[in-house]
Amino acid sequence: SYTAPDGAWSAEAPAGWTAQVDEAPERAVTFVGPPEPGQNRKPAILCVYYPSSHPELPTPESFVAGMGKTAPEFKLRATEPRPARAGDRRAKRFRTSRLVKVPDARVISRDVRSIDDFLVLPVQGGYYALQLSVSEKNYQALKPAFERFLRTFRFSRRPQ
Repeated sequence: SYTAPDGAWSAEAPAGWTAQVDEAPERAVTFVGPPEPGQNRKPAILCVYYPSSHPELPTPESFVAGMGKTAPEFKLRATEPRPARAGDRRAKRFRTSRLVKVPDARVISRDVRSIDDFLVLPVQGGYYALQLSVSEKNYQALKPAFERFLRTFRFSRRPQ
């Protein structure tokens, strides 16, 4: 089990994934997995706290709307948010997919469809965004690790 540096939450991160902490501007923890089979990229699970004072994404609704926008060349697709849970707390879940450029030894780069599976969890004074970022090809194989992370996500103290 992993506990956030500020002690606010804990969850079971996938075995062998490493945690990277970024305290500013938002409190963020990114769990980075081993390279995806057949891809030159690594999957990630992110947990980011956004305070209600955030200049661009102050509310869960603004986060959902913001993640649903991108330049046309990325060919973004987004699902409608639906009720979900993180541990014992209510949340909203949605998924986006977009084209991203990844390095390739045979060519400079190639387009790969990336899936971002989001869960937005409101708390007093802001919200958390939990996210799995992975290639479309490997989404189904890595989705169970994210589901376990969500099932085991618990606040250790009252979220601030």
